[in-house]
Amino acid sequence: MSSVKRGDVLFTADSFGSLMHGVISTAQRIGSPFKRGHASSVHAAIVVSVIGQRLRVAEAVGSGLRIQNIPAGNYRAFTYRGPRRTDLRELVALMAESFVGMRNNREDLEGFGVGRDFGSYAKGSATLSVVRRRGGQTHNSQFGPNVRQDVYCSNLVWRCVHAAWETLGDDSIPHPLDLGGRSQISPRDLEAVMSRSLSWHQRKGGHKFAYNG
Repeated sequence: MSSVKRGDVLFTADSFGSLMHGVISTAQRIGSPFKRGHASSVHAAIVVSVIGQRLRVAEAVGSGLRIQNIPAGNYRAFTYRGPRRTDLRELVALMAESFVGMRNNREDLEGFGVGRDFGSYAKGSATLSVVRRRGGQTHNSQFGPNVRQDVYCSNLVWRCVHAAWETLGDDSIPHPLDLGGRSQISPRDLEAVMSRSLSWHQRKGGHKFAYNG
């Protein structure tokens, strides 16, 4: 996995991590609106740090938004290769770190539109995202008043990519993850969007982590 860089997106390629992963994997095997991707891609996270062989990722899990060392397991990695790739990848990682920081300091930010449930895990949305074509209510990229403040893994990836694209402010760059006006999307469907996009590339290679290309 030495080729993985900050700002890349990792998909967990097995369903052994938790009961929720098992549920998502089963639902994704039943059907997927994008008809691509892997049903075993049950979780998505954003790489924020690569130091030697150690990777740290920002992710949305049952306990909420967090940054942690990546556990051993099977992964697929995608990197953005579109216009201004270096800038956008860095901004994606910065957005992820910012959202986690807001989660950790939410009690001090209540006067700025950050609620006590900011960055909590959207278990219902995560479950519905794998079986509903429209994926339910659209989540905005930024959190604030009148915006859903809970999140799940693949929705976090979309929010960070969308926020990074908005921050670039370059209208000549196509949206890196255009989901047709929605942001609730399952891990498998997010992988499918990246697989068929010319702006995303699946990285190959690995080291001690089992890594499926």
